[in-house]
Amino acid sequence: MGAGQSSQAVLGSQEHEQLLQKLASNQDIEYGSAFWNQLFNLQLALASQNPSTVQDALLPHCRQLMVHNPITHNFQKLVLHTLDLVGLAQNGKPSLAVANSLHMVSVVIQFIVETCSPSALSMVFEVAPNLPAAVQGQPSLLPMFINRLVLLICNLQPSDEVSYLVLLEAVLLLLVCCSTQLNTQQTAAPLGSQPLLEALMQQQQSASALVGALLQLVVARQPLPPKLQLYVPAADGSGTTVMRLVRTAAATVLWIPLRTYQYIVRHGSHADGPPSPLGDLALTLLLVLAHYPAHHAQLVNGVKAGLQALQDDAAAADAEQGGRLSSVAGARGQPSISFARLYDYFATGPQSEGSTLLLYTLLHGSKSFQEYVLVRSDPETLLLPLLQQLYKANKRRANHLYMLQIIVLILSQDTSFSHNIHKVMLPGVVPWYRERVLSKISLGSLVAVVLLRTAHQNVGQLQDLYLPTNTLAALANLAPQVSGLHSHAAQRLVGLTSLLAKRWLKLSQALGSSGPNQDIQVLHDFLRILLEVVNTVLSLNLGRNPELVYALLHRQELVAQLRGSEGLAELAENLQAVIDFFNSRLDSVNGGQATAPEGQADWSVGRVLELVQAFAQSWRGERLKQLPELRFVYEEEAAPEEFFVPYCWSLAVAATGGRLLSWNLGAVALLQVAGGEGDYALLEGQTSNASSSWSEEAMMADSQV
Repeated sequence: MGAGQSSQAVLGSQEHEQLLQKLASNQDIEYGSAFWNQLFNLQLALASQNPSTVQDALLPHCRQLMVHNPITHNFQKLVLHTLDLVGLAQNGKPSLAVANSLHMVSVVIQFIVETCSPSALSMVFEVAPNLPAAVQGQPSLLPMFINRLVLLICNLQPSDEVSYLVLLEAVLLLLVCCSTQLNTQQTAAPLGSQPLLEALMQQQQSASALVGALLQLVVARQPLPPKLQLYVPAADGSGTTVMRLVRTAAATVLWIPLRTYQYIVRHGSHADGPPSPLGDLALTLLLVLAHYPAHHAQLVNGVKAGLQALQDDAAAADAEQGGRLSSVAGARGQPSISFARLYDYFATGPQSEGSTLLLYTLLHGSKSFQEYVLVRSDPETLLLPLLQQLYKANKRRANHLYMLQIIVLILSQDTSFSHNIHKVMLPGVVPWYRERVLSKISLGSLVAVVLLRTAHQNVGQLQDLYLPTNTLAALANLAPQVSGLHSHAAQRLVGLTSLLAKRWLKLSQALGSSGPNQDIQVLHDFLRILLEVVNTVLSLNLGRNPELVYALLHRQELVAQLRGSEGLAELAENLQAVIDFFNSRLDSVNGGQATAPEGQADWSVGRVLELVQAFAQSWRGERLKQLPELRFVYEEEAAPEEFFVPYCWSLAVAATGGRLLSWNLGAVALLQVAGGEGDYALLEGQTSNASSSWSEEAMMADSQV
């Protein structure tokens, strides 16, 4: 909040200016006074005005209110009258006064959060003697305040302009209540430091209903009603507060079967369709709540638990009411939603960081939703949008890429899913793939192509090791099920293996025996994974992958260079056995001649592939030395909040800043603020001192590495 202007100019009349002055003065306003109805009687929705202008106009009154409130307790009365209006809205009588009162309380609470201590924030909710008799006997209004907001969100349906606006303001107010996280550098703050969030976590009985309600708002993506106007920032960003956020945090770690080492790493758009401010805001709040670290015995994150217990409400898919699914919480208090609708949201909805993070959250946390996704007969509807986003990696922030890759990794851990995607043949060509025309390609081959392309882009400079690590891990999981590998996928696989081999050999020769080198070790480990992928495909399904054999024969010189290399010799020997077998058979076709005799077909690609397929019938897998299967399992690190809390809030600030809220950048401690001109935009989230822990899966023996 900056230097304010007159609230008369913002709220529309001198009368309201005087009402605000009275609210903030040292005058104790009686709870039953007509003042309160006059205060909320505005002609325009506060959400339709520039939030920075509204907050600047109310700033002087907020300051005075905090000075005099220990005596007048006018803030508590403001809250109680807002809750009275909330009760009317919940009973089917939403009004503009409800929305504006919620907005006004949001502004005051945001001011307190950004400028006062946690104890001062708790104090403004204390019950005083001059409050109504109905609230006497309880120490604080906070539990009732949070509970009424939660119940409003759970029970009110956005059936018209007014109810839509009231719901939007209620969700926004809850997000503001959570924003105490923004003002501390601790992602897991001590008990008592975030009283509003802690009060929200204590709403255990309504947590499941809140999860269901927010999810349904997200999935419904109800657009803004035609007659409802919200503030829209200027396209050029003029007049908008400048903010760029950079977060320093450790990314989630991937536990995979290799040696452990540490690195110092350097480091949304929507699909077609009308925007949904309410759906996007509900998604933002849901993510913030789901990733709140409740590490205290007195607190349980009911929202996170609700997402983990989420159930499929198949019947609700056919019972829409006013744009929302009918069921909020299923039997036994578990939240429920139509998984079919939820799946369609991820498949056809907004391709944003928020939706990707929600998909990750559900796949990782909800066993029932993960199982639903894995058994779907149309995996392409979910995977194709994810692959398209991975393909456009240069337009994605690193954190978004992490989530996309980890989603693919989680899916690849299921053997049946990996097997099924190689059976799905994509019709026509892949329109967004530009390197070459991809036709007659399976979904599994396309997954391999995109993962290999992403790994190739990131392994080149070894700047962010999480990206190639995740992609290669997913490839290794897919390898045992690979069948009918497309020629382009085979060429990319062998090509990347060859590239890493040449780079590793060149660097090893250049450094000689100068001692251990991190870059050499990284290249060695990545190269080993790729060699294991090729080995696995050829060991288990050579006959079904002639394109991979052809690509290997085309670059067979790389294998000979690796046969004497420590840690790679066994893998190279296996590949050399395949190469020797097919070379000898091909040589026998023309008596060892390099070209075909007169009258016979030349060595065209088609001819070689035809011969490879024929000779594969006599191939015996026992020619290869059997190696343990390489499997990768994703696990969150011990303190995932170090990554997810800042990430969720970076998305929240970007989604609301300049549109619904005006954040005080000077109070933001969780995120690093860097100067620069522009709109509320996020710089690339950087990671520093991030450790990539490569550790064997418990079931695997140390000897395999």
